[in-house]
Amino acid sequence: MWNKEDSSQEPCLYDYSEYVRNKNWDDFINYMIEKYEIKPIFEFSKCCPYGWNISFKKSGRALCRCYPLDGYFIVLVVVGQKEKMQFETEYKTFTPYMQNLYENTQEGMGQKWLMIEVEDQEIINDIKRCIDIRYKRK
Repeated sequence: MWNKEDSSQEPCLYDYSEYVRNKNWDDFINYMIEKYEIKPIFEFSKCCPYGWNISFKKSGRALCRCYPLDGYFIVLVVVGQKEKMQFETEYKTFTPYMQNLYENTQEGMGQKWLMIEVEDQEIINDIKRCIDIRYKRK
């Protein structure tokens, strides 16, 4: 069995799916692959407790990073200076969870790193909107 904390055991998409056991994970990963026509990048992070994760980058630009957890997952989306104005005009239309997360995330160097715990489809819809804002602000 795959151990997400072992840097020598590079996973495949099936390993992630079996570990997370959440339909939203598979749907989100497939959405990213199909919509942006990109391949997931498997990365191992020693600096955080998540171990293996998946990054999605388009034209050298990071769109998001997905952290698999037992039964759920977290998506990191960075709201940078280029996206901030557009994001702040739209974020009040997001779910209360996302509004609260944005308001309570400290800004550093003009960015907010949103660590979004995926609980349901509404939150995934918010994440998709965040990524669209990030992607369109090249």
